[in-house]
Amino acid sequence: MVDFGLVHLTDDPTATCGSLAASAWWVSEACKDGQLAQVAIRHALTTEQVYFRADGSTYHTATLDPESGQVLDRGTFQGARPESCWSRGQAWAIAGFAEAYRYTGRSGFLEASLRAWQYYSKQSNGTLPLWGFEAPHGSPRDSSAAAIAAYGILLLGMTCGDTSLINAGLAHLAYLYEHCLRDVGYDGLLDHAAYSVPHGVGIDEAIVWGDYFFMKALDLLDRL
Repeated sequence: MVDFGLVHLTDDPTATCGSLAASAWWVSEACKDGQLAQVAIRHALTTEQVYFRADGSTYHTATLDPESGQVLDRGTFQGARPESCWSRGQAWAIAGFAEAYRYTGRSGFLEASLRAWQYYSKQSNGTLPLWGFEAPHGSPRDSSAAAIAAYGILLLGMTCGDTSLINAGLAHLAYLYEHCLRDVGYDGLLDHAAYSVPHGVGIDEAIVWGDYFFMKALDLLDRL
């Protein structure tokens, strides 16, 4: 069986949200576990190879042969159509490869995060992205995607000392604060998230990972 790190080679699809293997990076550093760090690196390299399209957009899911590692199928589970780009999946790629670059300093991970960001920023135009970038105008938007992207690009900018990326992350946070922050007394922090529009679940609500990455991004501000 081919070893591709944390990417599970089974008959079931894996997902691009697995690009955020932050727990593996953190544990490898905290425990000084070089073997786990190598697993995380292989995972990130495989994710980059499997999920990116030539234009910098990403697939949501991929199915790999468990013996050879060959890609059998790619698509999306929560996007507008199989070949579409799901906005939260794109945000996971920004943040996941930003984390990978932070822990390893590998230029390839920096470039992967930037590629994901460049596509995302063109599609979202500085506001909340549609739940799927190919979804019809007027469709639900996803504040959790914006929160994840804001965290990722802010982390990347701070790691490589790029003021323009830092400012982009700050602008995203400001937009979320001004347009999505819920009033005191409600469950959740950020409104206008979309868990899975195709399945009619969690639309225009607060979602825990949106709140989590919003708080993680705010925490980064203490390091500026």
